[in-house]
Amino acid sequence: MGKRLIITEDENQRILGLYEQEIPAMPETTPTGERKGELIKFLTDNNFEENTSYIGSYEIKTQDNSFGVVLTLTPDKSQVKTATVVGPENIISQMEQLFNDKKIPVVKTEGKLVTRTPFSDEELIKTMIAKVKDIDNGQL
Repeated sequence: MGKRLIITEDENQRILGLYEQEIPAMPETTPTGERKGELIKFLTDNNFEENTSYIGSYEIKTQDNSFGVVLTLTPDKSQVKTATVVGPENIISQMEQLFNDKKIPVVKTEGKLVTRTPFSDEELIKTMIAKVKDIDNGQL
């Protein structure tokens, strides 16, 4: 039917490198169980609601649903695996710049921004929360 293609280990690694990004190791300052509780508590304390449709996802959005953020946590719930930001183009561009400043790679499409590597930067999460509040208060 078809011929088998044999590749060397070096070629295999090079091919995988085209599709995978190296994820920087995050310094572990507290045991994973404590970090899990801390991140979930931080999110719920800051008006994120658990998205019951997707395990490990938390979301926050404006009252008129014009802007929202969905955070999907890593399996151990100690980091944000992906952040999906949906909203107007001007705000998406601002959020893209914030992620770029933090060296977190993103994919941007029309009206949507998705991170490509796990992170746990509380300052960045607080900025996203502030954007939601600013829009709700008519400041943007």
